[in-house]
Amino acid sequence: MTKTMLKTRIDITKTPFSKYGSWISITSPSNIGPLKITNVRQIFGNDQAMMLEFTSNGQHLSHSMEATPAVLTARSYAGEVRVYIKGNDGFVVESTGPDLVFRALDSKWGKRKPRTLPEIPIIKEQSNDTRKVVDIRFESFAIFDVLQGKAAEHTDNLTISPDGEKALVLVRIGKTIPQETPKVDVDADIEAAEQEWNKFLAKMPPVPAEYRAEAEAAWHVIWCSFVYAEGNLTHDTMFVNKDYMTAVWSWDHCFHALGIARGDFKAAVEQFLAPFYRQDETGKMPDMWKAPDIEFWGITKPPVHGWTLLKLMEIQELDRSTLEWFYPKLVKWTDYWFNERDEDGDGVPNYTEDGCDSGMDNSTVFDVGAKLETPDLSSYLVLQMRALAMVARKLGKEEEAAAWDARAEKQLSTLYEHFWKNDRFVCVTTGTHEYDPEPTAQLPLMPIMLGSELDKDKFDKCVAELESRFLTDYGIASEDPKSKKYEADSYWRGPIWAPATILIADGLKRGGREDLAKEIARRYCDMIKYQAGGYYENFDPKYGEGNRAIGFSWSAAVALIFMWEYLM
Repeated sequence: MTKTMLKTRIDITKTPFSKYGSWISITSPSNIGPLKITNVRQIFGNDQAMMLEFTSNGQHLSHSMEATPAVLTARSYAGEVRVYIKGNDGFVVESTGPDLVFRALDSKWGKRKPRTLPEIPIIKEQSNDTRKVVDIRFESFAIFDVLQGKAAEHTDNLTISPDGEKALVLVRIGKTIPQETPKVDVDADIEAAEQEWNKFLAKMPPVPAEYRAEAEAAWHVIWCSFVYAEGNLTHDTMFVNKDYMTAVWSWDHCFHALGIARGDFKAAVEQFLAPFYRQDETGKMPDMWKAPDIEFWGITKPPVHGWTLLKLMEIQELDRSTLEWFYPKLVKWTDYWFNERDEDGDGVPNYTEDGCDSGMDNSTVFDVGAKLETPDLSSYLVLQMRALAMVARKLGKEEEAAAWDARAEKQLSTLYEHFWKNDRFVCVTTGTHEYDPEPTAQLPLMPIMLGSELDKDKFDKCVAELESRFLTDYGIASEDPKSKKYEADSYWRGPIWAPATILIADGLKRGGREDLAKEIARRYCDMIKYQAGGYYENFDPKYGEGNRAIGFSWSAAVALIFMWEYLM
């Protein structure tokens, strides 16, 4: 008999089904269609491993699907199928009727590989059980332990049919072929997963009653985004998501840290410090990395880390030993921008031509195709210098603290002199200092994040522009919706993004506009509840629908921050 389900419900069309530590995730384009199995160890684009379809007499079975953090259950007239995560790299499928059809996938959803599903020779047979090892992609293998049922290989699939009452299959995906089959006890395994989730759920701080379901869904996104420490991951680490962008980036982790900080501060600090373990001799941090040894250094991400540290320290103090380890690394990260990214030597660091190291990759300000000095970058650095001053004082380095405060004041003055033109902030081309006097992107308004640090007149003018041009029913558009360059699903040329939203809301709150900050938080959380229904990479600013990758960790983290800090 199927166990009683948890109250927490998961929609796998909007949130990958996985669990803490697992390198496997399962999604579906619809709650009646096949399941897509993702191998999170592979780099995105190469990580879609296989499709699992339920059939009867060779025909696809329409089914109803429901999921909790512990188990997926598909029901059809032919019987029931239960699927759950087993260990770090496997999943179990139990069928009491439908045939289980596994198909290898190419890099795009639903597209089969050009060759048949190949079988590497049967490794061993035990009574009626057959272990099959299937080459899935590059160096990964799928190991099918058919614990009960009949396995048959066809031209393009591996089909496992119930033998007697059911079929039971353990599938593991990895770079090595394990020789032992772990014990599989379906009911006991599901019960253990429920207990694991309930233990994590108990850490979630209280939220407004009207957002309880959305908070649990967000907390689940955070829980299942973790992979265990391995290789270049020095601690258990949150990935951006486990469906497509299966890695960690050097600013996403900051929002992850704040999203879990009130429930598990130790884990929050570990997320925050993660890229500093990868830092090079210049102070630069990688753009993206994942275990065991994949790192991308072509670009980096903006220095949002000072702001994050200030926010973390509002929640709880970091211990002295951590600050002593971290302080020189944050110094190097700050100096990197002045030593390596001030290409015209004017004291104002710049981004590269494509803008990807801004985090706002294709914002329309970068359409000029030149290296830009931008007000957001200088604003991040002002806050980072304030954070360094705070840490220096805690470590008894009073002279260094005073020096960092002085540098912050100088950078703030430079921000005004360099970027404030005709009552608005603009972006200027490195070297020539040419600028567009009427930018249509959100990016020039990011100095709002400075809050009360920003001159009151400038703050008020920026807020007025934000309200009149960028604030929609659901949040802050990344491009003026009236702009000719606006596109609803175009990355930073229109959509609402979680990181910019929380940075601006935090600045509004600290700048005396808590009323507007709370309204933005409410609109964001209502959008999740009523329009998007899940945590996407970004959101349509006019209709509130989710865009791009599902189960996105920073979108979930920002919702939780809003619920705790703004809406309680």
